[in-house]
Amino acid sequence: MVQGKSVWLRAVAPAAVLALALTACGSDDSDDDAAGSAGAEQSETTEESPAAEDEAQGDDAAEPADGGGSATLAEGETSEPVAWEDGDTVADLAVTLDRVHVGTAADLAALNLSSPAEGLVPASIFLSFEHAGGDPLQRPRPGIVASMTLADNAQQTNLVGSPEIPGGCPADSDFVDALAEGETAELCKSVLIPEGSQVASVEWYSGDTDLSWTVG
Repeated sequence: MVQGKSVWLRAVAPAAVLALALTACGSDDSDDDAAGSAGAEQSETTEESPAAEDEAQGDDAAEPADGGGSATLAEGETSEPVAWEDGDTVADLAVTLDRVHVGTAADLAALNLSSPAEGLVPASIFLSFEHAGGDPLQRPRPGIVASMTLADNAQQTNLVGSPEIPGGCPADSDFVDALAEGETAELCKSVLIPEGSQVASVEWYSGDTDLSWTVG
């Protein structure tokens, strides 16, 4: 059922108490743990998110990310295929930052958060992943390693689990059941940011490759 930029959704998870986990930008392990612990009541404080990357100079900004390194892209721009590993499975994914949606404090009213969310608003990262070659992927979650850099260098807070965010991520939209060569899926990750903060960029990484999209 994955054709074009189809969003893969599952049934909305049963209502559960959601916890907030403070995580460092670009931390694969902590993100993975957070997403696998929906309903767990825990929080971890980390350092502030890193400052926005310096702008790439010359033609380097458009260089393919294959074989490691970094690439700086504009919002809506698609990367060259990047190797994504999931256990023994390896596939090449071309990644696009479709959009970033920043909500309001009222959007959190329907969520039963076990940690305080005062002064925070939801921000949703929508990324499309095109399977450009390699092994078929089962239940891939490549969007989980996405993070934001805020213009004021403020912290971001990851939501544990995959709740429904009004105007933002649908429930359980951070994974798909399967992704085969030639298919594309749009995945979404929600974080909380201080109200009034401006999103400067979105980062995504795989192995030795780092992709960054300027926002706005």
